[in-house]
Amino acid sequence: MIEYIGKRVEATGLKDYLKTELAQLTDRLGNEDAACYLRTKLFELQDVRTSSVAATLFFEAQSCAIDYYETLIAILQCAASDRTIPAHMVARIEKPLRVLHRRTADRRLPGIMLGLGIIPEERAVIDPQRAKILELYTAAQYGLVVEQSAYWLVETPDDVAMHVLQLRACLHGALDVPETPGVLSDVKKALAVVIAAESGFYTEALNLLTIADRYYGQAWAGYLGAIVRYELREQEARFPPIWLRDVYVRDPNTTPFSAIATTKSSLGYVDNEEIARAYPRTQSILSAVTKGVFGTSMVNDPRLARYLGIYELSNGDPGAALAYFETLVSRGLGSDRIRCAGSAALACLKLNQFERAVGIVVDSYLANVNAPSLLPIPAVVDKLKEPANWPQSIALPIVFELYATYFNRGQLTHLRYAFERFQQANAIGAPEDLVDRIEEFGKERVVAYLARVWRPEVMRQTVLYSQTREIEDARIRVCGALAGIDPVNAADYMAEIRTRIKKQEIAKATTLVEQSKVYVDIQAIKSALRKKLGDSYARYKKGYQSKDDPLLDSFTELMSELQTKDTPLRQLLSKIHLVSQPPETEADVQFAAIVAEVTNEFLRGEHGLNAYLSTRVRHGALANTLRKPVADERLVTSRHESGVGYVENSLWKSDPVGRSEEWTRIAARLENFAAKFDGVVDHLRDSLLQIKVLHELKDAGENNEALFVYRSSNMERRFFQASDQAFKDIDELVDSCVESLWEKTDFNLKSVQEALEKKVRQKLMSIFDELSDALGPYAHVDGINEVHNAIARAKTATSVQVSLVASWFRRSEVYDRPDYAPEFPIQIAQNMITRTMSTAKGWSGAEIQSDVSEGSRMPGRTLDAMVDIYYVLLENAVRHSGLESQDLSVRIQLSLRDGVYAVRVENNWNDSKRSVEALQRIEEVRASLQMAQSVQRAQLERGSGFHKIWVALKGPSYMDPRLELNVDAHNQFSVEFGCRIAGAEGALLDD
Repeated sequence: MIEYIGKRVEATGLKDYLKTELAQLTDRLGNEDAACYLRTKLFELQDVRTSSVAATLFFEAQSCAIDYYETLIAILQCAASDRTIPAHMVARIEKPLRVLHRRTADRRLPGIMLGLGIIPEERAVIDPQRAKILELYTAAQYGLVVEQSAYWLVETPDDVAMHVLQLRACLHGALDVPETPGVLSDVKKALAVVIAAESGFYTEALNLLTIADRYYGQAWAGYLGAIVRYELREQEARFPPIWLRDVYVRDPNTTPFSAIATTKSSLGYVDNEEIARAYPRTQSILSAVTKGVFGTSMVNDPRLARYLGIYELSNGDPGAALAYFETLVSRGLGSDRIRCAGSAALACLKLNQFERAVGIVVDSYLANVNAPSLLPIPAVVDKLKEPANWPQSIALPIVFELYATYFNRGQLTHLRYAFERFQQANAIGAPEDLVDRIEEFGKERVVAYLARVWRPEVMRQTVLYSQTREIEDARIRVCGALAGIDPVNAADYMAEIRTRIKKQEIAKATTLVEQSKVYVDIQAIKSALRKKLGDSYARYKKGYQSKDDPLLDSFTELMSELQTKDTPLRQLLSKIHLVSQPPETEADVQFAAIVAEVTNEFLRGEHGLNAYLSTRVRHGALANTLRKPVADERLVTSRHESGVGYVENSLWKSDPVGRSEEWTRIAARLENFAAKFDGVVDHLRDSLLQIKVLHELKDAGENNEALFVYRSSNMERRFFQASDQAFKDIDELVDSCVESLWEKTDFNLKSVQEALEKKVRQKLMSIFDELSDALGPYAHVDGINEVHNAIARAKTATSVQVSLVASWFRRSEVYDRPDYAPEFPIQIAQNMITRTMSTAKGWSGAEIQSDVSEGSRMPGRTLDAMVDIYYVLLENAVRHSGLESQDLSVRIQLSLRDGVYAVRVENNWNDSKRSVEALQRIEEVRASLQMAQSVQRAQLERGSGFHKIWVALKGPSYMDPRLELNVDAHNQFSVEFGCRIAGAEGALLDD
């Protein structure tokens, strides 16, 4: 216990953290009463639970008398404040309390006794000097209050009530706050901010509560906590509020306002001539707030009006209360002004003047945005449940927005409808329309409406907007309008415009990249084929002698009549196979080899179709995209690193005691579902989305289920050979062959789309149905309905994802990318990661550090490859670091100077992942990157993807590539890569 008290006093641990630590300790004790005592003694003495009283007093009875007594006082203060002790128990403890008071003269006991309805035997102790200071405050002589309270606090520095009075006097009199030594200096500075409702209101209130917690065993700290909670309360019509009663129960000084802590049976203790003589003005103020009567000559008018308003609001005429408070709103200061506005709004609600109430609350917030929870916003919104009661006012959507922001997002639907309703009723289609009517609606309200209401999250799901881009464009126009009418915050609005435009560009580029999954780098292929076939093609052309081919001419003429848009001539010829083949010349063999090499480079070259399918579809994007809905709904978990089995699905095991066996069986059903689901995805990746080449009905023993099937025949080759007679160089032949291969690819893409939309979707949907059926016997298990709901949601979302994947399979042949900032592909890759990987939820993203020459840009043609590289690196970090996403830290340092691009990507690593085997695997990858089979390995899946990165860096756009992998002693895994970018110097960089 001493250890924990020390941690609290020294502020070496957060309260909630210490509570958790204590709970873990007491769980091991196995004694609920002891745990209850420790929890109460250490953390809850200021607000003791009724159920904890017996255990706490039992254990304290074994302690020394002073501990026992102090704990008893704390419990009695809570009981008196909350009125939780029944009358028959009060009668039983009345005599012991009187004896305690008589023998100890403890100044805390009268407040407790008054709260319990017991009149102390001894008369109230009244200090004339202190009474005089209170009277001066009531008379609004604030300078004298500050002066005399300073003397008083020298002698009694723990009188928190006097500190509060002094601060209020300084606020109302616009006076400087006297210096206070020690910890009370921090208390006073924070209290000044809270009372004045200045910027930092909630931060300082939290600081005060932290101080009260740190010194929780001391009387002044308990009183301080009660004061702060009273200042934080939402304004209400009832008087007195519960926290004000708590303040006076804990106040050791008796004043007229001590009556707030009393019951009817104990009111006489403070409502008497002795108190009235000592506090004549203060007694008159109390009469105004409790009885509605006063002595006019003895009180300051504004304060009198406020208390009379409180009385009328809680007991009398709300119309009279409204008149009082509306007058005070413009004259009040700090939190008092906010509370007067809140009371005026509550009076309007009682009068069913809803539009007026909404306007008062909104205008009060706009006048002081520091303490919105003081306003009765929930009470106002509660009266606006039915749209039939809604006023036609610009303030209505603003008050709904305030409620959604500060209290409860549950009224977001009302906010959207109020926005839609206001726009339509006032014919406002663009922000400029509203700005033109700024005199009609008021500048402050228009600015608030544009800044807080006209936002994308509100615009969504309204009839006014249908597309995301339209919503984003509208918000950008709103920010532009705001910058014109609110110049003080123009920099913030322009920053938002830049941020939103940047997000739009990232989203647009992400879409472009995701639509480029089926791609072949024709320029890279041509470059490679020139080197490989340039000489061979020249020799072929030199030795080739043209000849007539009547059979080809006949078939060409016939097929020309049969060809369609979807089935061109060359594709028809590729399906014609002659039973008896004419003899081939040496030139025929040469040409066949050249065409075969072009086909192989297009399909399986470093920059061919299979390479891009592997990197952009099969490696991670496919499984991540299809798996995301089921992972988000916690129906599947990650596979083990070995690829065999799954991480235990304990996400649904918050089951009641005695259900563990059933939940274990449910988890087994979920793992079986995961295996089936992943089986379909694996089959799609490893069998269907593969390439198969058939020549003259012969294949090389490749996958028979492959959907990318490329047929060829000697008749088609002869057609190419005849066409080649008109070609001047190998580039023209390559263009002709590539055109034919793209025609076949288009046909294959339709087959892939059809397979996804029908067979794959049907298989996945049936697996969901099987899981629902398998969980049928567990309908009685608590919590199983949530699993069924998750299944339904995931099934719908997976169907959408299947359509998304199907949309990938369209030809991407044209590269039209503008030059871009070096950080841009990182941002795109991050966006893709968060959109496709469930395990990335909660990740804050990579920290990017740039060292880039001014005006430097990367060539647009390199964008997609760079996105591929960063996607692989970030996916590896998320998937293989062994850390939860919120603990993952990725730092990217990049440099682009004089055309030299250098990057270091570093992420932390779980200690448990640092094994001899893991380090050996990294070493194997490092060594294999330099091997000849690196290109072949780059077109395989299930690996780290580093071979794909290496092949990408060896593309025609890059020179002198390098790639290094390292693990340091601090569990930081890093990848360094770089290159010189072709054409990335001079004018291009300065563009």
